[in-house]
Amino acid sequence: MIKKLLTAAAFGVSAIAMAAPAVAATQIVVTPFTMGNMNGVTGTFGSTPTQAGFPNGTGTFTFTDEFFFDFNANGVGSGSVTNNIVRLGSFATDINFTSITFNGAAGTFENVGGTSTASFTNVPLTGGRQTLVISGSSTGGASYSGEVSVLANAVPEPATWALMLMGFGLVGTSLRGRRRNVVAA
Repeated sequence: MIKKLLTAAAFGVSAIAMAAPAVAATQIVVTPFTMGNMNGVTGTFGSTPTQAGFPNGTGTFTFTDEFFFDFNANGVGSGSVTNNIVRLGSFATDINFTSITFNGAAGTFENVGGTSTASFTNVPLTGGRQTLVISGSSTGGASYSGEVSVLANAVPEPATWALMLMGFGLVGTSLRGRRRNVVAA
């Protein structure tokens, strides 16, 4: 009986030890801006991935970081991320990105030498919660930082709407007049 209990406890402890680390979402603080007649927000984010049992430079572990912010308009989003290497004595810490997604749309990443970059450009979005997920591997101690910018779709001014409606009216009138001429001929 005790043997079964010890075996079950050993399986439980090993399952917990091998479980993937939890992903905690971090809110990006955004600052509103205006460009012409369009509004948007911009914000910065960053992280220093760590994992228990991996002191700096003693091994490689994987990480997934999730960031979010709220933007209540339709628009497009762009952003970029770069790692920051830390040299500690005879070894250097490092980060290699394996993926970046913004609202589920995959971005691009590149790991060259000791520098890793990731980006996404003009990803369409709808109003509400926006989510950025960055995954990679690290030797501990290195960090990364980036910036995200979102621009709302432009909404035409009332004068633009009036001019467009007048144009439709003129086109309709000219087509109606041509049809009468064709019937009379």
